[in-house]
Amino acid sequence: MTEYSLFISGFFIFILVIPFLSFIYKFIRSPKKERTKYFHDKEERILFFHGVNICNSSKWAIDNLPWHKLEDYKKLKKHGFNLARFLIYWEAFEPEKGKYNLNYIRKVKEHIAILNDLGISVILDVHQDLYNGKFLGNGFPNWTLPKEKYPFKAKKIWYKNYLQKAVRKSYEHFWGSISLKKSYTNMLMHLQEQFINVPNIIGIDVMNEPFPTLPRFFEFEKKVLAEFYQYIELTRSLKSYRIPFFYEPAIWGSTGIPSLLIKNVYTHWRNFIPHYYPPFCHDIGTYNIIDKWLMKLAIKSKAREAQIIKSPFIIGEFGLSASIKNKVNSINDFSNLADKYHMSWLWWSYDKEEHSAYGLLDTNGNPNATMKELTRAYPQKIAGLNPVFHNNKNTFYIEYTCDTSSIFSTDIFIPGKVCSITTNTTHTSEDTYTDGILQFYQKIPGKQIIEIVWQHS
Repeated sequence: MTEYSLFISGFFIFILVIPFLSFIYKFIRSPKKERTKYFHDKEERILFFHGVNICNSSKWAIDNLPWHKLEDYKKLKKHGFNLARFLIYWEAFEPEKGKYNLNYIRKVKEHIAILNDLGISVILDVHQDLYNGKFLGNGFPNWTLPKEKYPFKAKKIWYKNYLQKAVRKSYEHFWGSISLKKSYTNMLMHLQEQFINVPNIIGIDVMNEPFPTLPRFFEFEKKVLAEFYQYIELTRSLKSYRIPFFYEPAIWGSTGIPSLLIKNVYTHWRNFIPHYYPPFCHDIGTYNIIDKWLMKLAIKSKAREAQIIKSPFIIGEFGLSASIKNKVNSINDFSNLADKYHMSWLWWSYDKEEHSAYGLLDTNGNPNATMKELTRAYPQKIAGLNPVFHNNKNTFYIEYTCDTSSIFSTDIFIPGKVCSITTNTTHTSEDTYTDGILQFYQKIPGKQIIEIVWQHS
């Protein structure tokens, strides 16, 4: 082989290897704590959210609404959940083109009002899976389907239906239609108008798990989805709406694959809500050391992506089926990573077990073992900066700094029925423990260290 041939061979190997190494680097590079961004309340306290999706069963309900009542929502409060990602559907809001179902919105608002009274914030999720009910899916209205009909034969494993021609052609029809994308954007603007004065709405997730158009598969995130998101955000900014929009990567991002949207889109508005499901064991199987390693890489990668775009870190969906072996270990590992990377999260989903294999309630509507495992101590509000915290069963440690004394409290959720609490701080009459929340008030500026130990009754 000549030197020229060796050079050409080496050049092409270099061209192939560099993107692969770049892809791996995105997984293994660690985020930097000082670059972490946070949600804040109006008092500028740092906010952390442990929450749920409400709910899987609304996909199949005739009215596309949850079955939950006040008593069901009270259980969320009791278990420390302070955020709900509330599923709504384009097909329910705009069943006919240009005709919006305000009765549906009125009923949604009734649920949101109950959550508001309980102090639970809400992200509205414009949800879709498998495009439309004709494909055992949900979300897109019938009037958005392509005129040409394609055969569809339902697969037993639901997500395999994504590969059927009827489903693929429906997504291709949507992504290729300027008119349909404009209709979707108009729907989002109408949704903003309906909820603009609802106090506990903190955002709108504009589309659940966008599915690609296969002819442009490799440029879907960088080109098709990026341009769509840019158009939505431009339209929103021109109307000066208060409610921020949240944006998801393409559906494959739920496995932890790095997003190609980061440099194309998110830097303009900084609201990032990826999902994460263990790729080999979220429906069936056993959670093992490989899954633990992959989870660690994926969460670290998503934490770094959130820092790049200067967004608070929130996982919009995480869950495992009740059939997964070692499920408790998976939840515990996920929760520890959430504490480490200052991640908020939402479990999929707040349903009874007969409605979803991921449900948090038994058939009688009582919290099951999964919900109890997700219930753990964490800081809901921090009146300071640069927090570090961790917990272990019935102990919790947090440190942070504050420049001045604060009239606002640091609120820490303590789970379960507690019969005694001891801390390293001196309590005053202002320090309170109510409904699972232990409040601390800083009297002296500087570094604050709080150690809490409790016993259950």
